[in-house]
Amino acid sequence: MNFTLSNIIGSTLDPRPQVILQKNLSVILRYDEGLEAHCVFWDFTAKSNFNGSWSSKGCSVVNRTKTEITCTCNHLTNFAVLMHVGADNEVPADHKVALKVITYVGCALSLIGEALTAVAYCVLMNLKEDQTQIRFNLVVAIAIAQITFLAGIDATEVKELCVFVAAMIHYFYLVGFAWMLFEGVYLYLMVVKVFNTVIRLRLFYGVAWGLSLFIVVLSIVIASIQDGGIESYVQDHFCWVSFKHNLIWTFVAPVLLVCTINSVLLARVVREILRMQADKTSHLQRVRQGVKACVVLFPLLGLTWVFGVISVTDAGLVFQYIFTIFNSLQGLFIFILHVLRNSDVRAAYSRKMQKRNAAKSVKNSQENRNTIGLWSSKVTNEPSCTKEPSSASLRSSVGVKSKIDNALHEERTMTPVDT
Repeated sequence: MNFTLSNIIGSTLDPRPQVILQKNLSVILRYDEGLEAHCVFWDFTAKSNFNGSWSSKGCSVVNRTKTEITCTCNHLTNFAVLMHVGADNEVPADHKVALKVITYVGCALSLIGEALTAVAYCVLMNLKEDQTQIRFNLVVAIAIAQITFLAGIDATEVKELCVFVAAMIHYFYLVGFAWMLFEGVYLYLMVVKVFNTVIRLRLFYGVAWGLSLFIVVLSIVIASIQDGGIESYVQDHFCWVSFKHNLIWTFVAPVLLVCTINSVLLARVVREILRMQADKTSHLQRVRQGVKACVVLFPLLGLTWVFGVISVTDAGLVFQYIFTIFNSLQGLFIFILHVLRNSDVRAAYSRKMQKRNAAKSVKNSQENRNTIGLWSSKVTNEPSCTKEPSSASLRSSVGVKSKIDNALHEERTMTPVDT
């Protein structure tokens, strides 16, 4: 049961401002020592029997002592909240605005990159290949998670909806991290092991989509049997897994596990790449190749999510910026590094264009042959008194016929090109 721990404060401005206030209005409230206080406001738009209800949407604590709390309300949820493992480290209002802008702009660009990546793999690549399936599932899972984050992270008015949004974000990010792990395992097998490797893709699908669902359902069940019921699964200020009963670790622990394993696998892969190039390149070139491999693989392996855990330390603000920038743009980085700059994708696009041009050439040749056939038929049906065609016309006809014969010969001998 919730109790009001302080006086209720209301205020009005006269004359009423015609524009949105540039700064939030902070309120200092006092309460009895030893009690846990939260910042809320009375939401008259909420459906209830009391013409509204208390809501914490967009409200945050600016300062807290044993008997006093400073509240301010806004709607500035940023990407870094996903990796907090304890009570929020208070962030100045101007930094909240900057983090929010980075989050929403970054996620929008990331969604564009993820959509283009999915289209490129569907059109240009063979979806039956193991690595293509891994990356396709990865970008789809991240895209759905980011769409849900942007659409519903602040939907705290209806608790049932908030629980659903949090579960969706929780689930699809866990699925994404599972595929990031399998990307690391696949790279290790292809680069380090090479021979006698067996990829069990069905097992990957089962773990990624099945085990992730089990973890989310388990966390909801744990929340439902605790005080507060299923609503304790989410936080008060935004729709994400709660700190209560350590539920947040059902997300953070798998993330840390994946990052740790992928860090080890990345080190082995980079070491193997440098070893293979040891006799061919200089030391500086090998260092450059190692750095390049790390830059290319970091977005795929999800290692930048470590900054989310570091962001709750005393140096949290700096790492919140790093975490927000890198992870809100993860889909865009994957598109740039693994589609635009991927030699296999470029080669597939080149083959697609060659096949298209060849088909167009054959079609034009067929049209030219039909035209010559009609012209020859017309000449045959003309009266015998008609003058014989000039030598120039005969040479022209012979030349056109020769070109058509060559085109038809190319059409018969052309080797099909795989898409």
